[in-house]
Amino acid sequence: MASGLAKIHRHRTDLKTGKITRETAYAITDLPAGVASPQAIGQLARSQWGDSPSR
Repeated sequence: MASGLAKIHRHRTDLKTGKITRETAYAITDLPAGVASPQAIGQLARSQWGDSPSR
């Protein structure tokens, strides 16, 4: 069984205060390497956590 690890850097800006929050998240997947491209992992992360400018 193949597994992979992704390190995701996120930042968001509070539009009311201008405060910038930065964080690093890690994701573990058992998807095959041919499916778990950086783009695919990014899409999966955004679909789980949301990627809206207001968040």
